[in-house]
Formats: sequence, C-alpha cells, structure tokens
Amino acid sequence: ILRRNPLLRTFGKRILFRLGSTTELNNVKPYHYEINSVEAIKNSSDKLKMKKCFEEVSCNTAKWFTLVNNKFYLFGDVNNDPNEFEHMSFPLIAKGRFGSRGNANTKIDSIEELQTWLQKPNRTLNNYIFEFFFNGSREYRLHVSKFGCFYTNRKLRRDNAEERWFFNNQNCVWILETNPSFNKPDTWNDIVMDCQKGLKAVGLDLGAFDVRVNKEGHWCIIEVNSAPSFGDLTGEKYIQELNKIIQENK
Repeated sequence: ILRRNPLLRTFGKRILFRLGSTTELNNVKPYHYEINSVEAIKNSSDKLKMKKCFEEVSCNTAKWFTLVNNKFYLFGDVNNDPNEFEHMSFPLIAKGRFGSRGNANTKIDSIEELQTWLQKPNRTLNNYIFEFFFNGSREYRLHVSKFGCFYTNRKLRRDNAEERWFFNNQNCVWILETNPSFNKPDTWNDIVMDCQKGLKAVGLDLGAFDVRVNKEGHWCIIEVNSAPSFGDLTGEKYIQELNKIIQENK
C-alpha cells in the first residue's frame, strides 16, 4: 500500500519508514530521513520499556509492577518499596513483555490464581509485567503523530465473545468514527494529547495507541504499537500523515 503510492516517491530523497522492524540497514544507500527509529521501536515493542517511558511523562496508564523473589515492585512510586502479595488488589493482568495481540496475557482474579500461575514450569518472570486491571467498557485505537490523531477506530465486542476482559480481533469488530456507535468520549482531546506525550516518550514519529475508557470518560493507555494491522483505508491515512512528516523535514 505504501510502496506503490506515487506521492511518497516525489521528494527525490530516500526516506526510511520502519513498521516494527529493528533491522539495522548498514549496507543500503544513505537515506535522508528516518521515521520511527530502531530505538523507538524497541521502546514500544518491549512492554517494560514502554511502561517506563509512559511513567516518565505521567501518561494515564494502568499501575503496574514486576515480580522479584515473591515480592512485587511498583513503578512510578518514588520510594519503589517492595510489598508482599497480600497487599495486592485484583484482578491483575500478566502481560508478556514481547507479546502481541494479547496472546501472552492472562487475567488473574485472586492470590490463589496468581500462585498457581507462578508455579507453572519454566515460567520466566523477567518476561512479564503485571498491571492492575482498568475496567473500561470502551476501547479505541488511535493512530497518532505529532500533528494529532489522524485515524481512529472503536473496538466493539461481538455478542458471542466468550472472553470479555480484553479487546482484539478475536472477539471484536472495528468501527469507524463516523459510526453512531463510536461514542466519542468528552475527554477525547485530552486522550489525544496524552497519546502524543506517550509517542514522544518512546521516541516514535507514528504510533497506534490502544486506549480504554470508562463511562465517566477516564482513560487508560494500554499500549502503543509501531506495526499495527493495515487495510487500504489505514494505509491511505498513513500516506497522508507520512507526507506531512516528510514535507516538514525536506
């Protein structure tokens, strides 16, 4: 979709646009400008690094922790004191640091479930972070650049969805902003600005944010993705936004 578009070949200079790739291109001709650096993609593809970046700029994201020697360490706390399991609240979401589309995520509803989860053979805790569950009934995908949100969808759960604590392609349909069921929250502009803070913090030029919103309009940034799924319409929106970025850096 992107490579065949003539608008992106009219500037007479080589532009490198990364969609999730961290491959260094040392053996290619020099390029004039890079969109989405290797470092930025590494920050966004590792949920531990991503969360730390979000914390640094105070994005609205779920409180999270890591587990070390049967103690959990809250991040974003000035003292970063370890706390025993019994001080935790549930549910929790165990997230694979490098998982995609929720495949490495598990909802944990009690201390007993957590202990069972931890006892699974060959469980490598360094590969996980843990979030306190944010119970928002709506989830949106916002494609964001420094210029704002240039494309968005809402994820609507299918009526027959068995698992209803997450939103993804398995249990949702995606609707456009023009659909009456999109139900844009009154806090939308603040959500976009929060995503822009997160985008800058991880270092991306373009990123797709998953944001959950509750009925009061409070929101939680779930994650940012540098390699979102692409259809023709998404591709056209990216072409328009890439042209803005390229024009600014000619």
